[in-house]
Amino acid sequence: MLRVRVYENGRLLDGDGALLGTPGPKWIDVLSPTEEVLSKLAERYGLHKLAIEDCLHLDQRPKLEEYGDHQFLVLQGFSTPTKQLTIFASIFMPLSFIVGFFGQNFDNRLGGPTFFGVMLAAITAVPVTMIFWFRTKDWI
Repeated sequence: MLRVRVYENGRLLDGDGALLGTPGPKWIDVLSPTEEVLSKLAERYGLHKLAIEDCLHLDQRPKLEEYGDHQFLVLQGFSTPTKQLTIFASIFMPLSFIVGFFGQNFDNRLGGPTFFGVMLAAITAVPVTMIFWFRTKDWI
C-alpha cells in the first residue's frame, strides 16, 4: 500500500498510488513493502536494486547512500522503550533545571518566600501538564 504526497502549484496533495503520475516533488510512503510494489517503483523511477533490497529488510541501520542520480536514506522511528525513555526524560529535564536553578547558593534568594511558592507550583505544574498533553496525543 502506498501513500503519496505531491507538492503541486503551491498545494500539498495527499493520496495513494494514483498520484504517482502527478508532476512535482513527491514523498512516497510504502506502508507495507513487498517485492512487487518496490519493483514497480524501481522500474518507474530507476531505483538501484540494492536500495530496493534494503527496503525489504527492515533491520537496516540509519544511513545515506548515493546511487548515481538519486540518494537512498534509511531512518528509524521510535521503538517503545526509546519512546518511553524520551517521555521520561522530557518530563524530568525541566524539573531538574528548575530545582538546580533554585538550589544554587545565592546570598540573597530570588524573590524570597513568594518565589519559593512560584517555583513549587512550577515543579508541580510541569509534569502534570506534560503527562496530560502526552495522553491527549496518545503517546502514553
